[in-house]
Amino acid sequence: MKSAIHNGATKEEILDTLGVVYVTSGAPGVNVCKNAIKKLLK
Repeated sequence: MKSAIHNGATKEEILDTLGVVYVTSGAPGVNVCKNAIKKLLK
């Protein structure tokens, strides 16, 4: 997450990636996505 932001990824690109992780990874990915979105919105 931090690497993506520091390397110039836009919020939209990060959210698209998180959407894919959320759909494909099941329950463990939901918590990871939730934490990543909190960091992204700071």
